[in-house]
Amino acid sequence: MTVAFCRYTPDYRFRSRLADDSAVVGPDELEVIIDTAHSYGVKLAAHATNHETIKILLLLNIDSIEHDYCMYLDEALSNLFQPSSKWVPILSAYHTMSDGQDDGPWRAAKQAFKQAIATGMDKIACGGDTGVFSHGDNALEMKLTVKLGADWRMLRWCTLGGWECIWPMGWEGEQGRDRLKKHRSASGGCEGCG
Repeated sequence: MTVAFCRYTPDYRFRSRLADDSAVVGPDELEVIIDTAHSYGVKLAAHATNHETIKILLLLNIDSIEHDYCMYLDEALSNLFQPSSKWVPILSAYHTMSDGQDDGPWRAAKQAFKQAIATGMDKIACGGDTGVFSHGDNALEMKLTVKLGADWRMLRWCTLGGWECIWPMGWEGEQGRDRLKKHRSASGGCEGCG
């Protein structure tokens, strides 16, 4: 199987001010997209901040919600969050676009993140939107999570959390354990591997 990646680095800052809600696909289309991807063992990430959109995505078992600063401000959404899903808050995007101001989306993002870690949320991955900040400033996300109260778990969110967002579904659950055993036995085992 060949996987091709295409990278386009737009300036998102002006687009974020175009509309409060810009629907691109409806719930029926989302369901087909998610189900089709999952049938091929592929995970999907959704960039969303709209309450209703996030609710639909969580009910459809999306693998990763990017941004979403309203989930932890709304208990009903928080309860819909699937154990297999990840939250990628992308704090660095809101921080950078705030131009040093402590209001609007940046304030909401900070509040949501603090509330999430206070309630024990650990299904987090660190990430940053391409184009929001300069190349080389990627560590800003880690710095912000620590500044907002994250402990040592931030290291796991930045490494394992990111990997769990994208690893093929065939490596999860019972199927994943069987697959790992098969690979270990084929390679002669792994001394000390769990």
